[in-house]
Amino acid sequence: MIIDAHVHITKDGKWFDTGHDASLKKLIESLDKNKIDKAILLPIVPYISNEYILKVCNEYPEKFIGFCSVNPLKRNAAKDLEHYVIDYGLKGLKLHPKLQGFFSYDNSISKVIMKATELKIPVLIDAWVKPNEINSSNIIDLIETIAQDHPSCKIILPHFGGYSYKKMPEISNKFNNIAFDLSYVLSKFDGDVLHEEIIPIIRQIDCKKLIFGSDFPEIDISQYLKKAKQVFTDMHYSSKDLDAVFSKNIRNLLQIG
Repeated sequence: MIIDAHVHITKDGKWFDTGHDASLKKLIESLDKNKIDKAILLPIVPYISNEYILKVCNEYPEKFIGFCSVNPLKRNAAKDLEHYVIDYGLKGLKLHPKLQGFFSYDNSISKVIMKATELKIPVLIDAWVKPNEINSSNIIDLIETIAQDHPSCKIILPHFGGYSYKKMPEISNKFNNIAFDLSYVLSKFDGDVLHEEIIPIIRQIDCKKLIFGSDFPEIDISQYLKKAKQVFTDMHYSSKDLDAVFSKNIRNLLQIG
């Protein structure tokens, strides 16, 4: 089984101000073409609604797993999260500090993380911020603080930390409750950086903490799946380890068969 643990779609197929095709039709075609069994749909409130994600998951229950999204700065965020998980059946929480406008840890963030922990769902916290952007260094600090204060919370750090990839072994050694999705990063840092820096760093991470994801629509799934398979083949991963990265690890986090 292969699960793409990081994809996005929009109702109108538009992806912000880019030319990427974020339509459901394009995603299904890409998944079927590459024999990917399931994909995790990630909303970003207020840009991609939980209701749309739920609708698609209900239409294609064998193909999609839905996460929900809340803005933790909103007063009823923890209550909303409970509603989306208990009443809607969504399986995880997506937070995006950059797009949702929070870069520091406070009581409102803590309440949402506590609720996610209570609900036993993983929390994916987007870590992709360019080094020259305001508050760029704070994202990884924020994730580390959350992991430290909520050791029972299952956290997914996507894009292998983005531009902070060099810190991932340290974070992995420090926190047992953080897993790393490899979406986007293998393409963004292709070439010498990938082979001379990132792959040696990936080798230092327990394969039980690594999760395959693409970041559709910004990433072509066909090319990315091929690249990811080649990376792990070159690292001499066993079939058992490959199964962990491409399927078992995310299934364990979601507590699904």
